[in-house]
Amino acid sequence: MKNNDAIISSQVKSSYIYDFLITGANFGNKGAESMLYVTVDELTKRFPSCNIYFATTENYPEKNYTFRKVFFSNRTSRIAMGGPNALKALPEEILRDVVKFVIGRRITGFRNYFALSKCITDIDAVIDISGYSLSSKWGNRIPHRYINKILLAKRFNIPMYLMPQSFGPFEYTPDVMQKAKPILKKVLDYPRIIFAREQEGFDSLNELRDSQNQNMRTSADLVLQNTGIDMRNIFKNPPALSIPKIESEKELVAIIPNMRCFDHGDKNEILEAYKEIISCILSQGYKAVLFRHSREDIKACHEIKEIFSEDENVIVVENEFSCLEYNEFVKQFKFLVCSRYHGIVHAYKNIIPCIALGWAVKYKSLAERLGQDRYVFDITGRINIREIVDALRELMKNYDSEKGKIQHNLTLIQKNNCFDAVEEDIRMLRNKK
Repeated sequence: MKNNDAIISSQVKSSYIYDFLITGANFGNKGAESMLYVTVDELTKRFPSCNIYFATTENYPEKNYTFRKVFFSNRTSRIAMGGPNALKALPEEILRDVVKFVIGRRITGFRNYFALSKCITDIDAVIDISGYSLSSKWGNRIPHRYINKILLAKRFNIPMYLMPQSFGPFEYTPDVMQKAKPILKKVLDYPRIIFAREQEGFDSLNELRDSQNQNMRTSADLVLQNTGIDMRNIFKNPPALSIPKIESEKELVAIIPNMRCFDHGDKNEILEAYKEIISCILSQGYKAVLFRHSREDIKACHEIKEIFSEDENVIVVENEFSCLEYNEFVKQFKFLVCSRYHGIVHAYKNIIPCIALGWAVKYKSLAERLGQDRYVFDITGRINIREIVDALRELMKNYDSEKGKIQHNLTLIQKNNCFDAVEEDIRMLRNKK
């Protein structure tokens, strides 16, 4: 009898079609796009035939993708939760559309007001892939959009997983903190698993919660853990990737700036740092190629190129790559000087060393996981250009051994995939029903 029960249970498990809602991603940021594709791929491999809904307000060519769009905003989440908040949110959303219509902007549309309400009751799990949203670093306002995602899952008793992301610091003013702390403590006990990318984020969140709930873990970035995307899991008809080939007799070094560094630091000092870095690279016989990881960064590429306006060994590639195209394009380069987090992630995935120029702790933590913390520098404060150039020379000198470190550590990281834990938990919950 037990054997028959096991067979029936196995058949039910294999035939059940799961529905997932992905929150926190977007197409405007290549790192977020990359996390979206990896998540869809990982879920599809583990749960064949599953239905995946992408929560967004963006307008993109939905017909090209295997996942479905569901309009998700603060107001539509409040509408879906029902009650007095829904009665207030609906007229607010209608009024917002009227204003947008008058000024000639694209409206949300009545159909989208209730799209989330229609699908939410069928969702088996909410998978949040925000990169870095829950922090006072973005201002003194409580992150209600983030909180509402968790409250929505809790309202319908849907398991929720906060995938590897950065948290904290939580340095709100005392009056804001007095309001924020009880709210955050309450909602952060709900997710089944919370993955923090950095130990600092793990500690900040635990201190904020002051909770005995054991739902927190540290984990490497989910894109780094993925061993390869099957494009058929993402696209109905996988597109051809546009990968320009850089013709050069010299070996290539990529320079990938970040406009946010200019915002957080002294622009003139940062440009001077790039001048010294690229001059060092050119002196060693390389060709420097400037290109963007995010749309806005093309401006920084051109400003750096102006310093070397007469030098044909410094060029700008204008292409705006998808995350998949970027992953292939970087394979042409000996190493990168990069200021975008997921730009560095994709380099490490391809066993390409980097000089990482950032400001957030996530850069340091990422590099440490790959044994590359010697090559991370904050360029938003006081810049020690000599220290950066010395590290650059060291990287070029020890290039093969640094590649070996990256290869070794990447193998260790990819032995433990955060989606394994999520799959195990989801299936365990399903088998209890």
